[in-house]
Amino acid sequence: MKTRVLHNLGLATVAIICLSFLLPSSVTAQYYYPERVIIIEQPHDVIECEGSLDQFLFVVAAPSQKQYKIAYRWWKDGRVISDWVEDFGQITFDTLRYRLSGLYRAEMFVFDPEYDGGEDEDYETEVPGDYSYEEARISPIVFSDVANLYALQKPVFMSDIESVFSKVGGNLSLTFDAQIYGEHNMEDPTYWSQIQWYRGNTPLEDGERYEGTRSSILNIENVMASDFATNYRVRLVGECDTVWSNEFAINEEPNAIITIQPTSVDGCIDDVVQLTVEAESTIPNVNLAYQWWVDGTMIMDEAGKFNGANTPNLNVTLTTDLAYDGTEEFSCQVWPVGFPNNGVISDAGMITWKTAPAITMDLSSDYSAKEDDRVEMYIEAAGANLTYTWTHDGTDLGNNNDTLVIDNVAMDDAGEYVVTVTNDCGEVTSTTATLAVTKGPIITTSVNAQVGLGLTQNYPNPFSNNSTISFNSQRSGNATVVLTDMLGNVVANLYNGTVNAGVDTRIDINANNLNSGTYFITLRMGDKVETRQISVVR
Repeated sequence: MKTRVLHNLGLATVAIICLSFLLPSSVTAQYYYPERVIIIEQPHDVIECEGSLDQFLFVVAAPSQKQYKIAYRWWKDGRVISDWVEDFGQITFDTLRYRLSGLYRAEMFVFDPEYDGGEDEDYETEVPGDYSYEEARISPIVFSDVANLYALQKPVFMSDIESVFSKVGGNLSLTFDAQIYGEHNMEDPTYWSQIQWYRGNTPLEDGERYEGTRSSILNIENVMASDFATNYRVRLVGECDTVWSNEFAINEEPNAIITIQPTSVDGCIDDVVQLTVEAESTIPNVNLAYQWWVDGTMIMDEAGKFNGANTPNLNVTLTTDLAYDGTEEFSCQVWPVGFPNNGVISDAGMITWKTAPAITMDLSSDYSAKEDDRVEMYIEAAGANLTYTWTHDGTDLGNNNDTLVIDNVAMDDAGEYVVTVTNDCGEVTSTTATLAVTKGPIITTSVNAQVGLGLTQNYPNPFSNNSTISFNSQRSGNATVVLTDMLGNVVANLYNGTVNAGVDTRIDINANNLNSGTYFITLRMGDKVETRQISVVR
């Protein structure tokens, strides 16, 4: 603002101005304004509901002399928000919004409407625009009182209140997300909406177990079974509206109930065996989580071995590293999602793994015997739940054992013998054994045989490791028993001692040092001799 001579001043004023030229420069820089703004009515606080129409703030002011006018502009929260206008001390809001809330005041001064702008020593042309108000200003600037404009928001729930779960005896804390605050005074925020928690149409009251029934956080201690219900809600009451929340529930925590237990099954190598458990939650529409265990170890999905470890159906494949007959124990832990402590564990489901049968000691390819002799054929096989089927020249003999014994061999018994071993996982067939039968006793000689020596056929025969033979003489005396090969060479002395008549004498034969083939056992007492043929099979 440059120093200028004010219009329409009295002589005294002119004298003061002239005198100013005689004063120091620091004094001449001061302005003298004889005019002033007279504030007739200050702006008032406005508190209305958001959305109200045609709201405004105003200030009434007048110049100290009628020939002048007032220039106004408005401030909000310490910032200018309007341009200078004349003779209009009002700011209007078509529709109130919460963002318009704040502290307002008007800035005013008196200006000379007759001022033509003139020329300033620093400006060659008239100063344009609003600056002309300040050029024409002839009074100090004054501010109105501060007025608070507050647009009250309606209480609004920002989201639904979710249902919660609790155990009997537990503690709960419930809250909600809503617009419930307001500030009547921007410098002194206040808690605005009234809050009330309800169960159905009954308001909850603070007491021994309830706290915060009229606040945004409701605490319930020592939850009782009677607290479980689906019709809880909250009411918000504000000056602009009353709103209700959605209905929500306090539910008892869900538990898992197993309705179908896994059962025991058998499985073979490379089989895929499925174990199933069926369960449900005590609260409808609550998902369940599953975890399978084997022999006390948690199962994770593993390609080619386990699939579905976290589902109701577990698929188990027997892999080569488990290629043995054995039993594994499976169980499933089930719980409601989010409530791992409310689970149950199923009964054990057993999988018995089986292998296909395997022959570990096969039949000999050839057997020979004489009529009335005793022949024994047997095999050894590995596997569980084995079934044996013996055939003679293709005819089923109806024998379900690992050993076939033919007493009193007949000529018709000659032929081919095969045994097939089966179980649920497969079958295996033995070598074909050919039995040759000849007439007459095997080798039995006796000198002056008035009584028999009672030498039996060894059992088992053929054999690979051990066999047993016995005799029961009808007279007492010294007896010797030797083992010879087919050339008559003594291979082993089996017995040499005194025996009593009518007493069984048993002799064990060990074939560890013998080769496969035919051998003879000879019993001699005095002038009596009896011989039996035996077969060793490797």
